[in-house]
Amino acid sequence: MIWILIRKEIQESIVDFRFWIATVLCLILVPLGMYVSLKDYEQRLEGYQTSNQQYLYHSRGRIDANFQAEGYRAPSPLSVFARGLKDLLNLKVTTARDGNAKIESRLDNTNLQAILFGRIDFVYIVSTVVSILAFIFTFSSITSEKEIGTLRLILSNSIPRSNIIIAKTVGTYLVFLVPFTLSLLIALLVLHTSRSFSLGSMENLPAILVMLAITLLFTLCMFCLGVLISVLSCSSIVSIIVVLLIWVVWALVIPKMGPMIAQITYPIQSQQVIDGQKRMTQENLQSELKAKTNRLIMSTMMGSGILNLKNFTLSGHVKLYVDPGEKKKIKEEFDQKKAVLELEYEKRLEEAIGQIESEYAKKRRIQTSIAMNLSRLSPTCCLTYAFSELAGTGTCEIDSFTRKANQFQELVDQEVYNKFQSIDMVLAGKSMNVTGAKEGVDPNDIPVPQMSNYSHTTLAEAIQACWVDILLLALFSALFFGGAFVKFLRYDAR
Repeated sequence: MIWILIRKEIQESIVDFRFWIATVLCLILVPLGMYVSLKDYEQRLEGYQTSNQQYLYHSRGRIDANFQAEGYRAPSPLSVFARGLKDLLNLKVTTARDGNAKIESRLDNTNLQAILFGRIDFVYIVSTVVSILAFIFTFSSITSEKEIGTLRLILSNSIPRSNIIIAKTVGTYLVFLVPFTLSLLIALLVLHTSRSFSLGSMENLPAILVMLAITLLFTLCMFCLGVLISVLSCSSIVSIIVVLLIWVVWALVIPKMGPMIAQITYPIQSQQVIDGQKRMTQENLQSELKAKTNRLIMSTMMGSGILNLKNFTLSGHVKLYVDPGEKKKIKEEFDQKKAVLELEYEKRLEEAIGQIESEYAKKRRIQTSIAMNLSRLSPTCCLTYAFSELAGTGTCEIDSFTRKANQFQELVDQEVYNKFQSIDMVLAGKSMNVTGAKEGVDPNDIPVPQMSNYSHTTLAEAIQACWVDILLLALFSALFFGGAFVKFLRYDAR
């Protein structure tokens, strides 16, 4: 009996004008959105390759102690499905001799209108267009049957009410999947024709299959919600009003209110303030190091017996007559003590900067966690979070690039900076500190360091980051369908 009811729903839905509207919209928007996203990815990939080539060209033969190596983040191929934080992920790392790698995001200003109004990608089409179509299919699934009197006729037969509500949900869902699946196949065919995107690779295909499964789960969630609203409403007019109100709250209000509430309840300092704290800490330690170095000079000279009261004239000037061999010995002793002192302050600076950054990162994680947990009250936000992580355009990608940037700094330290040393020289009576290559090192033979081993967030890491969102989507679907099921068992068809 249940299959007869499902077949009835399918036949009625196919001849409905809503089915043909959904078919036209899906066949136009999904392949077109994928094509535009693909072209955007190809342009960003070309820009990444050009930046790498220019860096290599300008760096060959110019490596010295103050060389600044550059590492670029390759665009994620799966960003064609979800742009996520793409505008913030155009990342570049610049290394420094002091060990503090600088990460910057280079915003693409070629299309300011796209930044202002946003772009259409697959996750936007699913979260916005598909959700509205799901509501259009289901908002009157029960109320319309009640209004025209057919629901009473159906219930007058010996048909379990559970079969009716299951048929309503499954039948309309299967009908909608026909044009949506067809549009997905066309979109995947568009991706397959590109030389820059490998659809069947082991890096892309599993993540694509997971994203498609999440898409079907989100669509089912919206269909179950539409059926629930239809069961709870007394008329189709009330049902469509309630559905649109819920959609506005979930798609527009909650995603924007979550971060705002998190900033109010857990405020943190801005990045500019943190940079100022790090700069002040570095300046204070450098001043302290300079003062200790001066005292070390005096103590070394007094300890050697060179500097005493007999060396001072009546006018306050110092007269020093030092044997060249003794002078060399004193200088070596001073250089050893100075190296130990500089190493101590280098570690102190690294610890102080690391503590500031770790505390700030901890506060940011707490604020982000509050915002994400609040926004997860909306299935739309759950879908967006899951897609952005799987597509390599989420918060995990930023953390991953930060780790890779630190590893790149360590690599440049070993291959470049450790091959140079500081040398104290006296020219024209003035002491100068210059850097030069160590003995046996030819700067022209040092290869240009590259961040060539960069890899995006793996599927396992992405699922670990978004499993809560996937679970919530399944939970929302079960709650909505369960609510509609229980309510319909006592539904008054009069």
